[in-house]
Amino acid sequence: MFRLILKDFYLMRVVAKWLAIYLAVVLLRTSPPYGIMAVFLSVIFIRHSMVLDDKYKTDSLYCSLPLKRSTIVFSRYLSALLVTLAVTAFIFIISYLHGKDIMTYKAAFLVLFYLVLFFSVFFPFYFRFGTQMRTDLGYISIAVLILFFVIVLIGSAIYSIKGDILKTPNILIYASLVMILFAAVSVLLSVKIYSKREF
Repeated sequence: MFRLILKDFYLMRVVAKWLAIYLAVVLLRTSPPYGIMAVFLSVIFIRHSMVLDDKYKTDSLYCSLPLKRSTIVFSRYLSALLVTLAVTAFIFIISYLHGKDIMTYKAAFLVLFYLVLFFSVFFPFYFRFGTQMRTDLGYISIAVLILFFVIVLIGSAIYSIKGDILKTPNILIYASLVMILFAAVSVLLSVKIYSKREF
């Protein structure tokens, strides 16, 4: 599993190098919405490695090896989590060096919350269709994914109008439980789907 995670980071190295240089220059000069940048960058990095896996059909290779498919699934989830944490930490450090509008811990938590929910919905579709999703069911899955994410964003926006979204007592505990629940269901569903997928 550890080698599979390292493989994902290795595939991201090219895009990561140039994005890191670009972001270091941009973020040190301006004060963009750090949380939004962390979300989009995490998605870009994670999707980049998945696209390369699909392009070179590495899943077919892994499934031909004495390797459990559940291990492949677990490694993908752990890789996504580590990438999200690394990107968020990077932007947090850049914002701290910038010295103005520093990314808060609450913003970092929201980044993690949104991405866990997003990938919890996305990964089961990915393990069923791959990144292309060029089928009728694939297009439907993309629509469902986008609709889910829009609902989450709109719900958060409406809730935040009344005040800080994280000021409610114990909201961090509730949000964490929601994340764990979504992730656990998603992992179980992905393992079941991937174990039946033919290559």
